[in-house]
Amino acid sequence: MKFRYKLVIGIILLLCLSFGIGGTVLIDKAFKASLNYATESRLQNYQNTQNTLLIAADMNSSISYDDLSTILSQMEIQNSTSWRYVRFTNTDTSEVIYSTNTSFVPMELHIEEADDDTCLSRIWSDGQSYYYQITGAITIYQSSLTVSTYTGQLDIVYDISTIYQSRHTEQRIFHQLLIAIAVIGCMISIIMAYIMTKPLESLSRTVKNLAKGNLEARASIHSGDEIEDLAVNFNEMADTIKGNINELQASIDRQEQFMGSFAHELKTPMTSIIGYADLLRSHTMQTDEITEASNYIFSEGKRLESLSIKLLELLVVKNQDTELKPANPANVIKTVINIMKPELEKEHITLKSTCENGTCMMDTDLFQSLIFNITDNARKAMDNGGNIHISSRAKNGNYIIVIKDNGRGMPPEELSKITDAFYRIDKSRSRAQGGAGLGLAICVKIAEIHNAKIRFKSEPGRGTVVTIILKEADTVHEEADKEDEV
Repeated sequence: MKFRYKLVIGIILLLCLSFGIGGTVLIDKAFKASLNYATESRLQNYQNTQNTLLIAADMNSSISYDDLSTILSQMEIQNSTSWRYVRFTNTDTSEVIYSTNTSFVPMELHIEEADDDTCLSRIWSDGQSYYYQITGAITIYQSSLTVSTYTGQLDIVYDISTIYQSRHTEQRIFHQLLIAIAVIGCMISIIMAYIMTKPLESLSRTVKNLAKGNLEARASIHSGDEIEDLAVNFNEMADTIKGNINELQASIDRQEQFMGSFAHELKTPMTSIIGYADLLRSHTMQTDEITEASNYIFSEGKRLESLSIKLLELLVVKNQDTELKPANPANVIKTVINIMKPELEKEHITLKSTCENGTCMMDTDLFQSLIFNITDNARKAMDNGGNIHISSRAKNGNYIIVIKDNGRGMPPEELSKITDAFYRIDKSRSRAQGGAGLGLAICVKIAEIHNAKIRFKSEPGRGTVVTIILKEADTVHEEADKEDEV
């Protein structure tokens, strides 16, 4: 069953139960209050009748049955609207002194003891009307020459059908109102249920579209309640899923591109090696030709060796567990400068540095490879000599390293691609310089291990600036302590 129908049924049941129980209780209380008032007033009327008879007997010492009948007849006329039946009986002789001459048969109530204060009352029905009957004893004194007494029983029956008829009328009206309220409530609840569940249907359609592969599907709900919050959270989840899928697809594309680039990088030197080796094997060649072919085989073999070393280094950086220890980055930079300076001088490249001391958490061998690769890239960006400047300083809890060159530079659109494996802006020049396009990819992985950031800024013809931002050791320890406290 749909939630909409469950909601309608629940509202109708709640409405009918609350109105039904409330109305029934109110009608019952009103009926009981009216019945109590009616019985009390009838009892008071009965007692007044008793007192009237007693007063009449006291005033007339020789009162007869006829006198009593006359008094009761007159009183019956006065109470004609409420008295249904009246009877006065001498209990000593069982003689009926006065009785309404009708075919009405009252309930038989008998007083066991003769006491003027004793009264019995009953509410009963003959199937058509409801009656309230009161029976009580009256002691009559008579005196002439001798004093005599007798006990009389007074029965008065009151018609209280109007009270029950009123209750019946109220119940009938209440049932009609209950049906009307149920019908109206059903229509209103259907409308409310539709309004309340419409956002859920919209969200359900969005979920189905998303499940079918439409990653652009989003819920547009503006109900101003929890359902809108749910829609917002769902859209955020959908954005995250889309981002993850796009990232996964991009990763697959990068892997495919990596494999393609790797195969291409292997194909060129392998083709040269196989070609020259076949030439040496199948032809008689002069000494200088053999030397030239051997040089080609050697240079291409070195290219394959360099490519293998770079690939191995990239895999090691990705998979190894690195332990970072406090170290001075300035010392690492000086080590790289001492290694590279002789080779750079041969190419008429000036390497200068201005480094401040500091302490960072690092693996010195990996970080040395990071500085070396970036500096080597700066070397490859120069055709006829140039300048490379490495500077570093501590600032606001960070240790900032800047490597600047005045080489060829790069167009802005290339900056987002240079860290991809095997990517080279000028492929022929890079191959000639022994590059495989893996240096910056390795640098990015090393930076990730050190929780460092690398930023590139370059302009064609003006050179490139690489900025490396490390956290100082004290800052790292403070953040770790805060995490432990949390």
